[in-house]
Amino acid sequence: MTDTQPPEPDNEDTPAEPSRVPAPRAPSASPVRWRARAGHGLIRLFRVPPDRVDSKGARWPSTKEQFIWDLLPDELAPNKDGIIEPKFSDKLKWTEDVADDDVLDMYRTSREYRQAADDTTRNLELKAARLATVLVALLTANAALVVYEITRLGHDPSAWRWGLVASSALLGLASAGWLVVGLTRAVDADQRMGITSRSSIEHVAHDERVAMVSEVHGYYVSDWTRRNKADRLLNARAAVSRSMVCLISSAVFALALTVHTTLADEPTTPPSETTFTPPPTPTPSTTPTPTPSPSRAPSTRPTKKPKPKVRLSSTP
Repeated sequence: MTDTQPPEPDNEDTPAEPSRVPAPRAPSASPVRWRARAGHGLIRLFRVPPDRVDSKGARWPSTKEQFIWDLLPDELAPNKDGIIEPKFSDKLKWTEDVADDDVLDMYRTSREYRQAADDTTRNLELKAARLATVLVALLTANAALVVYEITRLGHDPSAWRWGLVASSALLGLASAGWLVVGLTRAVDADQRMGITSRSSIEHVAHDERVAMVSEVHGYYVSDWTRRNKADRLLNARAAVSRSMVCLISSAVFALALTVHTTLADEPTTPPSETTFTPPPTPTPSTTPTPTPSPSRAPSTRPTKKPKPKVRLSSTP
């Protein structure tokens, strides 16, 4: 399909009308570019650069960094969950001085240490999972307490009631905030991917010294993972302690609010006034007069008097 040009006019003096060519449109931003811009905005806003490392060239992301990186697109999110293991080349120099006769024993010993570090890491993850379950229950109870405090406000609250409700509700919200922080850290310690290293079968079969060095390196990596997960778990427990202080204080204010509301709602009489209610007087009952039933008139005949009886006595 070819483009056709408009025919030229016969009159050479008449200028040709310029052709109307549509202006090129600016390319629309694709959803991928929008996600990339939003990701860079989150990185600048929360100051969580994906290329940040410590002085040793290692990185174990904080809870905030890991949460923000989970929201980034794939091209901006760091690999390996943002974890960069440190270089243990300085710590592995002593393995060169191990005698050939002791290489196998050192291999077995370092392997046992690595397995113990991995087992400790798994136990920490189980504790973090149990702590997360407890935190969910505490968060539910805290929400119920805050709702109860707000419902005790009433329609026409006094200044005392306003103060008690505000204090208890603010403490309850602070407790909920610390519970959310502890829950996030506990889930981070449980679900964060760990790093471990171990020797392969080829190392053991071909060179025992290489296998021994691999196991020692694996122990250092597993122990580094264990220490970081333990720090997250301890931080979660510290958040729980802070939340418990706020929760107990909120419960005390809620108890005072309940007592104040109960006393304010009860009707009270002054002690100087005594009220005496006389007993009710019985009202005389009026008995209706019975109406005479229609009957015949009484008889007017004289009544007969009984005659006295005379006893006759016989004379001799």
